[in-house]
Amino acid sequence: MLVDFKVKNFRSIKEEQLLSMVASSQKEFVETHTFLPTISKNLSLVKTAAIYGANAAGKSNILKALDAMQDIVIESASKYQRGDELPVKPFLFDKEVNEPTEFEINFIYEGIRYQYGFATTSARITEEWLIVYPKGRPQNWFARAYDEETKEYKWQFGDKLTGQKRVWKGSTRSNALFLSTAVSLNSEQLKPVFDWFADKLKITGVSGWSPFFTMRMCADDSYKKEILNFLKTADMDIEAIEVEKEDFNPSKIPEDMPAEIREDI
Repeated sequence: MLVDFKVKNFRSIKEEQLLSMVASSQKEFVETHTFLPTISKNLSLVKTAAIYGANAAGKSNILKALDAMQDIVIESASKYQRGDELPVKPFLFDKEVNEPTEFEINFIYEGIRYQYGFATTSARITEEWLIVYPKGRPQNWFARAYDEETKEYKWQFGDKLTGQKRVWKGSTRSNALFLSTAVSLNSEQLKPVFDWFADKLKITGVSGWSPFFTMRMCADDSYKKEILNFLKTADMDIEAIEVEKEDFNPSKIPEDMPAEIREDI
């Protein structure tokens, strides 16, 4: 579950912006709008949050920043090759256009809180860090920072991070994350962090998810059970969901469909 997300120097965002799911100290709606994660009795989180602002004020860029962070985590070690540009666009209405974009996220997954972040330009990762709270106390697992003078990274590894750290370090390209590289080289300890981005963080636009996403969820038995429970709670009188696949039949194309679309199909 998301605790908070920070972004700086991304698209229309110049100064650091924070999207926080941490509940305020107000007591109103505590029972209905907040919950306590199992790892802490002192950390109260809200179930939903909204971003308010005028048109063109940059609200959607908060979500685009989260999407960019997710993309770099999932793809930097596999999809991107040496020399490829990373998908970040810094704040352009400033003299310091070469300053890196910064992302940091706090989340809870499988009973452990993680604090992970990195700074990057389109050309290289300039900083990266991971702090883990397995029993509520911080453990610095790794950190790296690019030194402009020496043109090399300075690395720090904590004792709690085990595995082939030297191999992972040597295999990490300048435009790839250490986290992603280590997981691709079978780091079981870092895998939960990567898995949260890949499997648990879901980002959609104002139009919602595509029908294909819904179909995949309904075809998966574990998700189907949750969907049915939700529909029953909403009193929708739906008892079962079945997904059927059939071969494409050109004869079922509507006759009034434009010819150019027919040709593409």
